[in-house]
Amino acid sequence: MDIWKIIMIVIVLVLSGIGALGIKEIKQEKKQTYTAGVIVYCIVMVFLNIALSLALMYIYTDNSFLFNLKRLSIISILWPIAYIDGKTCIVPNHLLKLALIYRAVLVLPEIFIEKKAVIGIIFSELAAAFAILLVSFICIKIMKGGIGMGDIKLFSVMALFLSIDGLIPAVIFSFIISFFVAIYSLISGKKTKKDAIPFGPSLLIGTYLSIFLCGM
Repeated sequence: MDIWKIIMIVIVLVLSGIGALGIKEIKQEKKQTYTAGVIVYCIVMVFLNIALSLALMYIYTDNSFLFNLKRLSIISILWPIAYIDGKTCIVPNHLLKLALIYRAVLVLPEIFIEKKAVIGIIFSELAAAFAILLVSFICIKIMKGGIGMGDIKLFSVMALFLSIDGLIPAVIFSFIISFFVAIYSLISGKKTKKDAIPFGPSLLIGTYLSIFLCGM
């Protein structure tokens, strides 16, 4: 294992640790603590993040270090978002801001490593963010209550990491998973047609599968 692969694993562990800090359950007495469920969730997060990083490094060998790092960064943010959204149906703004900080930090090495290509990369990501924002607002008008503002903001932030090529399969996978989750929830009686079904968990699974299976 060369030095860059070791660096990648270390960064993934750090990102997973930061993600774990965002997964805290708030009890009635408003004291934050880690329950057994949260601990298991964090362990699964670390294991799957490492598995994804290894897949990107050893299967998709044409991917650059920064390309893979951007995908692992957004996945690390999606873990706490999925957990909190699943519990509260809220996409926390502070985690979206953290994602933007991650992306801003990654711009600096991109400027030096990608050089002339960095303009095209950033333009592609901004165009993807604008496109998904526009499509999401149209969906809100057509399907009222189908997509929340938190989901729209999350889509736009994801576009800054995945660009249009990575975002499209991620969203497609996520909607397919969300469909089956909705069917199961209705059949099992856990949800009714009037209940909101959080999209964050489906988005995490869909994006993870998209990156793992497509390398995008």
